[in-house]
Amino acid sequence: MTPQARSGVSAAAMGSEDSAAEARLAAFRLTEAVQIRETGDELADRLAEAVSQGWHDVVRLLLYADAVVAWTAGDPRLEETLERLRDRAQREGDDVGVATALSMLAEVRSTTESARIREESDHDLARATALLAVAEGGALERARAFMSCAAAYQRRELWELEEEMYERASALLPDCEEPLLDRVVLVNLTGSQALHACALREVGELEQAGTRLTPGLEAAEAALRVDMPDTYQVDVRIFRHLLVAVVGAVEVEPAAALTGSIETAGNPWPEAWYGSLSLAEAVRAADRGDWAEAARLASDALARLGETSSPELGLALRVAAEADAALGAPGAGHGLRWAQHSAQRRWASRMRLLGSARARLLTEQLRVERDLHETYANVDELTGVANRRGYARHLDVLRAGRGARRLGVLMVDVDSFKGVNDSRGHRVGDEVLRRVATALTRATRPTDLVARVGGDEFVVVVADADADAAHRLATRFATALNEETWDDLSTGLAVTVSVGVSAGVAGDDLERLVESADQALYVAKARGSGQVHSC
Repeated sequence: MTPQARSGVSAAAMGSEDSAAEARLAAFRLTEAVQIRETGDELADRLAEAVSQGWHDVVRLLLYADAVVAWTAGDPRLEETLERLRDRAQREGDDVGVATALSMLAEVRSTTESARIREESDHDLARATALLAVAEGGALERARAFMSCAAAYQRRELWELEEEMYERASALLPDCEEPLLDRVVLVNLTGSQALHACALREVGELEQAGTRLTPGLEAAEAALRVDMPDTYQVDVRIFRHLLVAVVGAVEVEPAAALTGSIETAGNPWPEAWYGSLSLAEAVRAADRGDWAEAARLASDALARLGETSSPELGLALRVAAEADAALGAPGAGHGLRWAQHSAQRRWASRMRLLGSARARLLTEQLRVERDLHETYANVDELTGVANRRGYARHLDVLRAGRGARRLGVLMVDVDSFKGVNDSRGHRVGDEVLRRVATALTRATRPTDLVARVGGDEFVVVVADADADAAHRLATRFATALNEETWDDLSTGLAVTVSVGVSAGVAGDDLERLVESADQALYVAKARGSGQVHSC
């Protein structure tokens, strides 16, 4: 987990920040668009722009959109794309991005034939869920990550955990800048309740299935009040129709109306919808004792559903077996007993999986909390950047690294900071330090380190930088900060920084680089406020 500064935005960067913020929202909109229409070269163009502008968070969002494109198209490069997203998020200290990639990989790999890969994906999903419990980030990013976890739990038929994930996502929706995820959450919640009810009815737990009715209807009604594509609306209405049939509730709308909506919705794969309708009507027929009609409709549902939905498929098989037994088909009694036995075994296996998932999640939560405590021990409480201990650990990692890696070291000192504290008070002084830390963090890359090593002294370790690059960074930062307007904090306040710069190769020269930057800082300060000196 990478420490991040907590507050403050440099006025010199406001234009870029506004562009980056709009690009971020555009990336979210594009992620939805690629699922429902052709977007041409828009994804590639936006990704190229984000890379050129250095908008790391936007790049990650667009890599996610690229993964969605691969998923929708059945592209075999899907796992590779998700691994790229995971690795990039890890490098850049984005725990929410890591959790999103891990949960999507866990969903993709949940049906693999390899027991080892399935076990690894279960651990990945637990890790993703645990990370999200403590991760910081935008509400949109976190809500979407919880939704990815929900989808992975749904694939495992762990509806209890799926519902918990959607509850966490829903809690974040009011804080999102735009209602980009609301309808997706509501559509998926409606489907989750319907499928859970199907599984409960299959094992004879009709009363428990009834408990899914109220939350399912609430989600469906909320979804249908939101503007959404026709395919989303039909999804919600069919899931609602199935849910009320499975629990024996009063029909909300006739199947004929839904059939007409399917025909006009433009879904190129309508068979699953028709299969769900047939299953709902088969259940209704069974409940009124019309076993011939139940058998016909269950057979139609089985033919249309294929392997798309295990809970629906299981319930259709159960209704078909009940109908055969009621109609006196040869051997039907044995078939019904086998259907009942198989359903109970699958349910028992599911409950064991749920118990294992909760235990695995608890283990990962403890591990993440331990890592978080360790991270906080390396973070400056006031500014949110690394503290002296975190800085020392970073140097240890650089010393242990292989190869001759070039580094730039910047020593940054707030000029006349004691005077700010004495004349303006410690509240203003603390906010100055926060803003300086934030400006340093925004000026650097995720691969660089910003640390507060003294009261008003910061150090920046710049990866893969020669002397010219390090000096340009120092000059750009010092100039931007020296030109900053601070009146909003305290009228007449002016803040400048002095910077000492050195560059060289990590390893044996690391201590020399740090000492050289420190000496350069003394030279810069001796020349007056707001100076930069390289040695």
